[in-house]
Amino acid sequence: MRNLSLIILLFFSGFILAQGTEAVLHLKTGNSLDGYGMLSATRILGDHEIVLFRKESEKVLKEWDETQITGITLITNDKETEFRYVTMDKGTSHPQLLEIISEGEVTLYGKNVAASKAEPYTYTTADANGIESHTVYPKKIVLYIKRSSEQFPTKLTTLKGWKKEVKYYFSDCEALIKKVDEDFFTKDNVSDIVEFYNDFCTDQK
Repeated sequence: MRNLSLIILLFFSGFILAQGTEAVLHLKTGNSLDGYGMLSATRILGDHEIVLFRKESEKVLKEWDETQITGITLITNDKETEFRYVTMDKGTSHPQLLEIISEGEVTLYGKNVAASKAEPYTYTTADANGIESHTVYPKKIVLYIKRSSEQFPTKLTTLKGWKKEVKYYFSDCEALIKKVDEDFFTKDNVSDIVEFYNDFCTDQK
């Protein structure tokens, strides 16, 4: 019975991998393709992050990278999540795929990375087949902000000193700095800070 369950699990895992989720592929030409896609798990093998995508008329997912596309939008349960290739700094050989959290004159990006200081934790489950152990590796979201005029994004810390960092980056908007000083904005609502800047501060230049 356990072998049968494993076969079924592998079948459906392979099916999902072959199909991908509903997606829109953004080409460097400015056009887009509708179909099915996913972020490739092969990214863990190096710094070259690729996208797997197939058109509706195709059966096999194909590899796409920054030489062909600017990014991809994945659609799950009617929720759209867009990922865009962003060059991180001069020393990187390939751009990274970052999630767009808020877009405007200043765009807020996010990326899930392993939490280096967090210890993995283990839990067990039990059923008729026995006890099974599972190990979970904690993740954290690293935030980046980037003006449309900037070549590279700025990593934004959410730890001690974040106020100083935010006030320096948005120093051209006194109204925003005042709200930060008054704790109207906190490290937990960075997206609100970026949206406020894009809505009320961009005309001050």
